[in-house]
Amino acid sequence: MKKLVATIFTILFLTSSANSFERPTVTIGLSGLTGAWAATGTQQEYSETGTSPVNTKEYGAFTADYATVMLELGLNESISLGVEYALGDIDTPENRNESSGATPTSKVSGTIKDYTTAYALIRIPLGGLYTKLGVSTMDVHSNENQLSGNQYGNAKSTGYVFGLGYEVQTEAGVGIRAELNAANYDSVEFTNGQTNKNTVNIDDMMGATARIALVKSF
Repeated sequence: MKKLVATIFTILFLTSSANSFERPTVTIGLSGLTGAWAATGTQQEYSETGTSPVNTKEYGAFTADYATVMLELGLNESISLGVEYALGDIDTPENRNESSGATPTSKVSGTIKDYTTAYALIRIPLGGLYTKLGVSTMDVHSNENQLSGNQYGNAKSTGYVFGLGYEVQTEAGVGIRAELNAANYDSVEFTNGQTNKNTVNIDDMMGATARIALVKSF
């Protein structure tokens, strides 16, 4: 899949370069997004000797609002290449393992950091309609407060994004974009690094976002 995405980006760049001798345009933008993510989590809980794992599998989903900044290079009237960066972290809900005592035995949540997307924006000759194809990267941090004191560490994941949007230009020269995106992400694994280890796998990660963006081209 990574080779396919790289090939598509290369073709887009070569095609645009061959067909356009105009000065590239630079576009900056600010977006507000509402996102929804879902995944399947599997925990393998081993015995004290590191054998006989007990598997627990659950499906979960959450929503979050966040903002991004973007920078685009317009190669011609049809194709732009861009990069987008999320301002701030994206936090998942907290999961608690309640004990019989007054204090929960463990509290676990996740945080997405440095969420970055590189993309190609391709304009469709139907008014302001466009489509996007991109690759996202993110650091997934595991946040836990456990009675054992064990930590699970962090992981990285890559996602492949497809979007469809519409842009209108205002009299002030500022563009307004409305856009929907869908994404699929690579699986990640966390482990507490102990002999009687716990391993957590996050699979089938998917996301969808709705965005409103303000953009200005120079």
